[in-house]
Amino acid sequence: TSTSTSTSLFKKWDPVDTLQKVFDDIHSNNVTAPSSRFITRMIPLQATCFVSKEEIQHVSRQLFAPYVAMEEKEKESADDTVTSFAVSLKRRNCGHFKSQEVISMVAAEAPKVWKVDLGKPDYTVIVEICRTLCGISIVKNSPERFGNFNIMELREKVTDNNSEDGDK
Repeated sequence: TSTSTSTSLFKKWDPVDTLQKVFDDIHSNNVTAPSSRFITRMIPLQATCFVSKEEIQHVSRQLFAPYVAMEEKEKESADDTVTSFAVSLKRRNCGHFKSQEVISMVAAEAPKVWKVDLGKPDYTVIVEICRTLCGISIVKNSPERFGNFNIMELREKVTDNNSEDGDK
């Protein structure tokens, strides 16, 4: 019992929340926010695995589990809104699988009531593969909130917008 009490004291770290705070600081033009000229892009990865069909499916299933449970609760409330999603895949130095194979594997683990929407999805499943490692994340409103996760680009936009507002 002592281990269950001590582990419940610690909140699980979520890279998506951290990235949201960084982007919020940049949007608010917070001058006290830490910045770095060495960090160009931050991609949140909630889980990692080796590049194999079984592991990618297992990790995807684990990441989708809370959303499946959430859909079950919403089904009971008779809410007719349909959640949409898209899978964003980036492969580097990897010839193990074709892109469509990986996208199909990940999409198959999504809640069955979710619909694919490549234009403006509610959730984006980010899959990053580099050689033999795979990172996966599920991000809400990814294109609207984070664009392409490029911090330097966002900082320049905010700076340009602020200088334009000052010129008026």
